[in-house]
Amino acid sequence: MNKKLLMSVLLLSAMPLMCQAQVWLGGSMSIHTNSTTLDNYKMDNRLVFNISPEVGYVINSHWAVAMKVGYSYLKHADITVMNQTLTGSGNEVSIKPFARYIFKPLGRFRFYADAGPSYVLLQRYSESNLHTIGIRANVGILFDISPRVSLTGYLGDLGYDHSWVKVNNRTVRDNAFRCDIIGNFGLGVVVNLKKK
Repeated sequence: MNKKLLMSVLLLSAMPLMCQAQVWLGGSMSIHTNSTTLDNYKMDNRLVFNISPEVGYVINSHWAVAMKVGYSYLKHADITVMNQTLTGSGNEVSIKPFARYIFKPLGRFRFYADAGPSYVLLQRYSESNLHTIGIRANVGILFDISPRVSLTGYLGDLGYDHSWVKVNNRTVRDNAFRCDIIGNFGLGVVVNLKKK
């Protein structure tokens, strides 16, 4: 009972600070599908659906911190690793906290750089889970449509990932370094909860 009372008092005392804070809600949603055939034989039929909401807090005119939580549904052909067939379909959950540095605005445009750690869990229907931890950075641009709504776009992806999965009671590990400047592009919407 004392813990609930203490939490209630803390939340009520933080409400005035939260109302004065510059908080934003944003995120993105995507769908990707493709089909691969060889001489009319269907080799793979792939579908990826992703939704990634984010919430952020503006510290000052240049710095912000945020959290992006993503969910993806993946469906594609089964693959074989170490004589074990892994189901091609699965669910993926990602958690990506990040810090954002916002450069000096140019009219309605604001450029930014994001960086932070990430954790991704890919759960396949009948096998071991694939875990990935990493660190990444990218650059982007905000275009202010109104004082409360901005379009956001990011370009590029620089990062390192370490992944592991159990297959036949053995651990398979993968280390990957990415420097993708052109091939990784995304769009989203940001809604500021307090007028600027």
